[in-house]
Amino acid sequence: MMRLLPALGPVFRARVAAHAAFDQLWKPYPEGERFRRRARAYIWLRRQMDLKEHECHIALFNEAQCQKVVELVLHVPPWPALPIPNEQAVTYTQEGREHA
Repeated sequence: MMRLLPALGPVFRARVAAHAAFDQLWKPYPEGERFRRRARAYIWLRRQMDLKEHECHIALFNEAQCQKVVELVLHVPPWPALPIPNEQAVTYTQEGREHA
């Protein structure tokens, strides 16, 4: 079970900023796609920050880790937001995905 770390002052504000940035990776999508997009976003974040699955929760992050989340998200291209992990290479169009 994940043990949340208390956040006061700067850490609390950093976590709010990290969530605001991170949520942009999956919240804009339609309701039916959100769960899949959110899961992919966490896989991407975990790989970018070199964390284990149980370590990759913004509620566990310190201020520096939260700042890194914001910096990472700033460099994500708008389309496609994230590659699909563990699948064959695909190309994307605005209408959907096509196999390469």
